Amino acid sequence: MKKSVLAILVILCMVTGIVAGCTQTPTTTGGTTTGGTTTKGTTASGTTGTTSASGPQVTAPGELPVTTEQVTLTMGIQQNVRVADYEDNFMTKMVLDECGIELDFVLFPTDQPLQKVQLMVSSGEVLPDIIHFGFSDAQRASYGADGVVLPLNDYMDNLTFWYNQADMDAEEYEMIKILGTSPDGNFYGFPAYMNGLGDVIQYMTNINRTWLNTLGLEMPTTTEEFRNVLIAFRDQDPNQNGQKDEIPFMAGPAWSGNVWQEIINCFVYWDPWYSTSYFNVTDGTLWAPFITDEWRDAMRYLRGLVQDGLMSELSFSITGEEMRALVDLTPEQTDTVGVVGGHYIVLWASGNEHVYNWDVLPSLKGPAGVTYQPTRTPNYQFSTFITKDNKYPEISFRMFDYWWEEKRSLITRYGEPGVHWDYYKDDPEGFKAKYPYLAAGAVAQGLDFGKHTQIPDVQNPWTSTEPHKSIWNAHFCCGLPSRTYSSGVSVAPIAANWAEAKEKGLGTEAHRLYMNVNYYQLRNGLEPEQTAKRLLFTQEEEAAINEMRTTINSYIGETVALFATGAMDIEKDWDAYVQTLKDMGLDTYLQTSQAAYDRMYK
Repeated sequence: MKKSVLAILVILCMVTGIVAGCTQTPTTTGGTTTGGTTTKGTTASGTTGTTSASGPQVTAPGELPVTTEQVTLTMGIQQNVRVADYEDNFMTKMVLDECGIELDFVLFPTDQPLQKVQLMVSSGEVLPDIIHFGFSDAQRASYGADGVVLPLNDYMDNLTFWYNQADMDAEEYEMIKILGTSPDGNFYGFPAYMNGLGDVIQYMTNINRTWLNTLGLEMPTTTEEFRNVLIAFRDQDPNQNGQKDEIPFMAGPAWSGNVWQEIINCFVYWDPWYSTSYFNVTDGTLWAPFITDEWRDAMRYLRGLVQDGLMSELSFSITGEEMRALVDLTPEQTDTVGVVGGHYIVLWASGNEHVYNWDVLPSLKGPAGVTYQPTRTPNYQFSTFITKDNKYPEISFRMFDYWWEEKRSLITRYGEPGVHWDYYKDDPEGFKAKYPYLAAGAVAQGLDFGKHTQIPDVQNPWTSTEPHKSIWNAHFCCGLPSRTYSSGVSVAPIAANWAEAKEKGLGTEAHRLYMNVNYYQLRNGLEPEQTAKRLLFTQEEEAAINEMRTTINSYIGETVALFATGAMDIEKDWDAYVQTLKDMGLDTYLQTSQAAYDRMYK
């Protein structure tokens, strides 16, 4: 992997203070800002640059306000129905008070906002100074190449301050650089980075631990042991109601469900989450896992589960609502499912004591002793742009960087401090007394501290059903790495083991949080050293493979269900399956993806 230019610059600046392009940390005087840790005043180093020979000038990185004179900037943003007012808004007022920038908003429609942006560009309209919009990687590259939005390379090297101080490691900075760099080598959109541990784990498989105990069974650790447990669930009446009503295994489309995909990863690594690439990589060379002997063995295993009544064939057609109805039962109802895929949040209502019966299934080892767990990469967005019509690009960029300060980044997600959420640094002693327990994300990471929490019984404006004037409800230039975003605290304890919450009367939330911790701890760090999750293609490459990629990806998913249910015969139809993929353009898809991978990672 390439070395991170950004990370190297940060380190060298800290050590020597003399690297070209770096600015010394400013010496400031004045009062404390509303949302951050710096103060308003003059700097020892002066300004980094000017916008014009006269008029507003950009101040040095880390100094507030970011401009020597107040300026007005227009910003285009997709309207969110939860935001009652963008002008009279807590975040907007922060930008005016602390950055010296008055924002006038151009609201793109909630429905079909891209068409509005495209129309403005094609008709030659004057664009907003700033556009905050989630273009695809290809669209971002296209608008950059056409000069609609400006490259930020020099600004990223010379004008960042709070961005450089985020609680991230060098690899995270490196991935931002790789994924933010378009094929032409330019960095067009300012990054927003969110790494919530609750979103990392792709497959969350839950096993009925009460059934295991009733039948005197150990927790399975291999695919063979798992099959034997399912046989016992099928045959030995684990719910003890005298009826043969048990469904040993249901894998469906709940959030972090579709755990038939997890079964495949007991044979060969495959990550279908990212539609840009279904390929694996070894020593820098991409290859297709779905035409290997290991994939074929996985299909045989799935077919055996369905054929023997161990896995419901409805796993490939059931809806999320139907999945929940099977396990989110009333107190009078009896569990009928032994293994189910999905996050506890979407499977069991808060307070439902049936959740006490469930535990997290460890990642299983396949016949060859391998076990993989694909994870979702953190949320890297590059959706804030300086347009060609912006008269104050440096000032605008400094405002982007302003939001990367830790507390301000949390504001973009949780709302007004002290109103919607509490921040540890505002009142350390009071914070610890009020929130004595770490939340699941902090425990899962092994942290011994927490930084923030939503105030109990206060509606988070991000999810509010009532329009508010707190935040923009957009991931605007925020830096929320896991050690920030997932370092929350709670008023509720977390059970230390499966039985503790029920035995000690800690409540269902303590058990649910125990499961949340184990989803992460039992399933993280089980990927190959090299992966090819997200690839950035040129416009020509995208045009060449877009249709065939969609067709191939769809066909792979369809044939898994067909092989598992017996509609296709894994022995007789395998060669035809592989040939069909080649006829669809698999070789071209692979070669084009290899070119993109080489450009990004070599």
